[in-house]
Amino acid sequence: GKHYKNPKDFEGERVLVVGSGNTGCDIAVEAGHTFGRSWISMRRGDWILPKTLFGIPVAELDRPIFPLWAQKQFLKAMVKIVFGSYERYGLPKPDYDLFDKHPIVNSQLLYHLRHGVVQPRPGVERVDGRTVHFADGRSEDFDTIVWATGYDARFPFLDEEMFEWENGLPKLVGPHVPGKANLFVFGLLQPRGGAGPLISAGARLMASTIRVQQKLDRPIVDLLQRVREPTTDILVGVSETMRQIKMAELGLKRMERALDRGEQPPPPPAPVLLLARLQQHGLKGLRRRSSAGVAPVPARRSAEALAAEQSSNGSETAAREREKVTA
Repeated sequence: GKHYKNPKDFEGERVLVVGSGNTGCDIAVEAGHTFGRSWISMRRGDWILPKTLFGIPVAELDRPIFPLWAQKQFLKAMVKIVFGSYERYGLPKPDYDLFDKHPIVNSQLLYHLRHGVVQPRPGVERVDGRTVHFADGRSEDFDTIVWATGYDARFPFLDEEMFEWENGLPKLVGPHVPGKANLFVFGLLQPRGGAGPLISAGARLMASTIRVQQKLDRPIVDLLQRVREPTTDILVGVSETMRQIKMAELGLKRMERALDRGEQPPPPPAPVLLLARLQQHGLKGLRRRSSAGVAPVPARRSAEALAAEQSSNGSETAAREREKVTA
């Protein structure tokens, strides 16, 4: 799929596209326009959204005043009104919730499926030359097979052992590589809306981060992990990520002021930690301790524990502990 430029790349008129991402769906529609018919193989059902609703691009619905849960409910309702059931187009029903993975934004695919221009097929079992065998037992010949089955994140110019990999993606804290200074992975995101605002704001944040890193004697990511855990999540909302960028800018300014005074960077304020946990983990984040090693608040020790410590450490130590408890 990444090598496709235009219909001149097709050899012959029978084109099968394998994969149901945005790239695969666009290529299948374009092949149908060119030759009057094309085929698309989909192993599972996906959420397909129209490009616009009420004349507004769907990507622009991602706004601060429109929380994610409300976006989900609204878009699910609009899909039922605009498209109806995906099964009516010969497609399987999605087996995951909307926005659990990147949705397909395409107003033409379902139209062409309904009119028979694009023909749906299940997953591919095997390929014998020009013959493709599908999971439902059918076999058909094709002139061109376009593999649009996704992308691998790889950095062949780096030692990939510097990264911790999970499900084919490196674990990152924003663009930062855990444990590494001055090594950033910028742009490894799938925004639900337009990426333009994120690129501009992220570039400014990157410049500030590099400036502050020069004043530190350790990787700045070690400090950032107090707020955010390393993750492989790349599907993000634009408004949500813009809020995180603004919070990071404030944190960097606070950190830089302390360093300019010759002080160590202060820990993040409790409200910032709370908001960051909510953004990354939802309500579960309130019950989780950061993997960055932030110590939990110590519980008050009981009288029995103090008595045991007195017998083991001597009366002087126990007296100090009693004073602490009284205080």
